[in-house]
Amino acid sequence: MDTNNQDKSIKKVFFVGNNCVFLRDKHNQLFFSMKKFHTLIILLTFGIGTSTLLPAQPPPAEKCACTAEQVIDHIGENCEIVGTVSQSYMYEGKVRKLFLNIDGKYPNSKLTVVIDESDFAAFPDDLSNHYTNQKVSIKGKPYWYENRKSHQLFPQVKISSPKEITILEQ
Repeated sequence: MDTNNQDKSIKKVFFVGNNCVFLRDKHNQLFFSMKKFHTLIILLTFGIGTSTLLPAQPPPAEKCACTAEQVIDHIGENCEIVGTVSQSYMYEGKVRKLFLNIDGKYPNSKLTVVIDESDFAAFPDDLSNHYTNQKVSIKGKPYWYENRKSHQLFPQVKISSPKEITILEQ
């Protein structure tokens, strides 16, 4: 262990004399003089080195509220989308997914909500039927999904928690 590093620990001692300020370490060696002190005061006065000069944070984005039909105008925005689940479909591929088609059956639905198998445990047991024919509110960020065969674009929202989908009416 380097004992010199231990000896250089700073003991903040202020000596004020003849309108001068000095800071000395525990060995009484000068490490801060009046000239440096004036620079510090100027920097603090003008806010340099303080949070006042940090770039301003943008205000939190307002969440849009829209219907499933209007969702195409809000791709990429955090939205609360209202619609009726017309159809649910459990995809049984390599990774199971549940698709909830909103305001129409596939391929004419206005929006598709996607829930991955890894998130099924957080939802009600009868997930594939639980939301069918229910008016729901979905919170999420819609994106475009391109069908591999037809290359048609479909708006989708991926959710992972029941907090992101609420039944509005029974």
